[in-house]
Amino acid sequence: MNQKSQSVQFAERAAAYDRLQPVRIEMYEFYHGLALDFIPFDTLTEFRLLDLGCGTGAFIELILDKYANATCVAVDYAEEMIEIAARKVGPHSVRVEFLQHDLNEGVPDGLGSFQLASSFSTIHHLTDENKARAFTQIHDALDPGGWFFFIDAMSAHFDDDVFRLGRARHNKRQKERFRRAGINLEEANRVDGIVGRTEDDSSEKDRISPVAAQIEWLKEAGFRSVDYIWHFWMEHFIICRK
Repeated sequence: MNQKSQSVQFAERAAAYDRLQPVRIEMYEFYHGLALDFIPFDTLTEFRLLDLGCGTGAFIELILDKYANATCVAVDYAEEMIEIAARKVGPHSVRVEFLQHDLNEGVPDGLGSFQLASSFSTIHHLTDENKARAFTQIHDALDPGGWFFFIDAMSAHFDDDVFRLGRARHNKRQKERFRRAGINLEEANRVDGIVGRTEDDSSEKDRISPVAAQIEWLKEAGFRSVDYIWHFWMEHFIICRK
């Protein structure tokens, strides 16, 4: 697959991403802060982070601001997202290596070892087979005792009435957030429409898998602990330890 020619959804979404994503996803800022709180390192600790699906750099910006000796390899499918992330990290850019890569082709080889890996709102674009492979590759890229922070949209079973109530609440609250932010719903719906037009075989397609299946794949990858930390509606946070 030619990544440059195929990157349609993310290219069109990149410019609006930082404006729309915290409004679209109710707990977007919360779960980034929550993940930061769980990092076990002292602020002066030297460590390497592998951030898979860095997007516009929300998490790596937090890491580089807080940890003066941290360095990062940041991978994303869309060059447009990487360009925004590179501008965002600004003076910390010398501590980040950005790579444009399709994770459906696997985690890039030859990156070295890491003490921390993260992937937020990215792995749901992978097929089930590629999710399981990526988990194994992430495990293998970590030093013994290394950590993997995994936050993503995952499916879980709900009672039908609970799901109906939750979906109604989600839609109502999201409209309220857009209104308060002064963002035209037509703009947001246009961006969402790009997602709806994504081809089934595209690496940008949403492929949301069950929580239970992904926990099992993480265990099969070799992680000695897989801890389910938090979830809110579709968003789930799992911490794994090698």
